Amino acid sequence: MAQIVKTWSVTEMQCYADAAGKDNVVSTIEWLLTGTGGVHSATIRGALNIPFNSASEFTDFASLTQAHVVGWVHSTMGAVQVAAYEDNLGLQIEAQINPPVVQPPVPWGPTFPERLCLVTNPPSDQ
Repeated sequence: MAQIVKTWSVTEMQCYADAAGKDNVVSTIEWLLTGTGGVHSATIRGALNIPFNSASEFTDFASLTQAHVVGWVHSTMGAVQVAAYEDNLGLQIEAQINPPVVQPPVPWGPTFPERLCLVTNPPSDQ
């Protein structure tokens, strides 16, 4: 299998305007997992609800970084689910490199150049 470069990113976050006296408490994270292997690429998108625990440490919304939020995504999903998404990404790219299903032309039909019909001089109305 080709070496796959995997990148997790956050595309959007929805927040509770106020939760337990805190402003802009993240409730849902929309994430994107992108993989590239040479000229091939694949993506997986998802959304994840983040449970709010007023007793846990709170990070102000303006202080959040993408790395911090991706960490929440990974910890909420769990290592098994993160690995499953990353493995799936690799399988998508591998299927592009070595397609499991192909569509050859029918053996009794014309070859591609014979099927191609170009009109080079269309008739004029004169």
